[in-house]
Amino acid sequence: MKYKFTCCLLVISFYSFSQNKNFIAERHIELTIGESKHGTGDMRGLIFRTQYSKNFKKRLGWIVALGSTIHDGSVPIYFADASGNSIDGSIRYTTARIQILGYIGFSLIKTIKHELQLRAGTLLRYQSSSYYDQVDILYPPATGLTFPVVVFNNSNSQKTFALGLPIE
Repeated sequence: MKYKFTCCLLVISFYSFSQNKNFIAERHIELTIGESKHGTGDMRGLIFRTQYSKNFKKRLGWIVALGSTIHDGSVPIYFADASGNSIDGSIRYTTARIQILGYIGFSLIKTIKHELQLRAGTLLRYQSSSYYDQVDILYPPATGLTFPVVVFNNSNSQKTFALGLPIE
């Protein structure tokens, strides 16, 4: 199904007559949606981003973008209660961020079909994470209890704001 949808979009884009083939847009909007991997690749998630670009000179323009990601994962912990019922005591975590970016871009190569741009800008990011810094899982043989005991150590902030330079 995913393959058929992608092929259909490609065919539609090749046969679209709504744009002049010799026209280089002075402004455009982009929308990106897809799968994402968190930093080290240990958490999978989703990403979306929308971007507006406008040229104010032949090779110089500005770009504003708004994007977000959400990643999640779990550490499975299953055990049985005193009655023998299976209990899912898994540790679940989520990280999410939203950011706004602003750039000035210089087009090194700009043709009808291709553009290579050098950008400099800034970003403002808000991020929240329920991911722990350290976790210890103590199982029944170690504690003498009939269920696992989970001990969390959180040394980093759950919520962060950052001002920085985008890497693209």
